Formats: sequence, structure tokens, C-alpha cells
Amino acid sequence: MRRWRHRDFGCWRVELVAMMPRVDCPGCGVVVASVPWAEPGSRFTRDFESECAWLMSDQAKTELNHWVFWASHNRIPEIVELARRIRRRRPDILRTIQLGYSNARLEASDNRIKVTIRMAYGFHHVTNLIALVMLRCGGLDVRLPQPAI
Repeated sequence: MRRWRHRDFGCWRVELVAMMPRVDCPGCGVVVASVPWAEPGSRFTRDFESECAWLMSDQAKTELNHWVFWASHNRIPEIVELARRIRRRRPDILRTIQLGYSNARLEASDNRIKVTIRMAYGFHHVTNLIALVMLRCGGLDVRLPQPAI
């Protein structure tokens, strides 16, 4: 069973889930069949990837400016407030779209630190906690000695 992230449907997140049959190829051996909606090895559908590529283009900047102009002349106060906030943060939004960065790495490291703090409950000194956080989040690959067979 495999999953692929697809374009959202309104406010609903959409994932395609399918059983992947194995095919006995005379030249390659047993392989997993390919699907028409995604590239081999990808976890996203082609539509999702093309939408992400479009968002990183210059057309996204034009569309954002057009939407902000439309929303600022709207009669719904919540839409006008959202347009005001987007206009205030427009350079940051466009920079994020252009560079393709997200706060996923920051959230992941924050979660790893929180888990480490829970593991360190009962340590007598905060220096031991700091050492454990540095060990888990520092990027060192510590290999323990293995017994010789």
C-alpha cells in the first residue's frame, strides 16, 4: 500500500492510496508496477508537483498582488484584514515562495529537543540535559564499539 500527496480539495487534504502490484519482468525480475499519476519513487502526484513549481514562478507574485488588490477592496472585514496582513508580510511570503524554504526543519528540531527533555526527566544537573540535546541534535554520528565475532 502506497500513498501520494495530491492537490488539496478546498480545505481538505487529499492523498491517493493504492495497492501496488508486483510484476514479474523477464528482463528486470520482480518489480513494482508504475502508476500514471506519479513519477517513480515520488511521494507526490504530478499535479501536486506542477502546482508547487508554479508557486515558485514569477506568476505567483503577480497572482498574489492581484488577490491582495481584490481583497483590499472587498466588503467583508475579515478579508480586508487578511489582505492588510498579507500586504505587510508580502516580502517574506514572496521570499519563502522563491527560496522554497519552510519551517519544517525548525519544527522537527524543536520536537526532537522536547522529546529529549522528556527523556532527561530526573537528571540532577541541567548540563547533563544540554549535553544530551547536543548529542542528539548536533549531527554527530557516534558509533558504539561492536563486539568482535
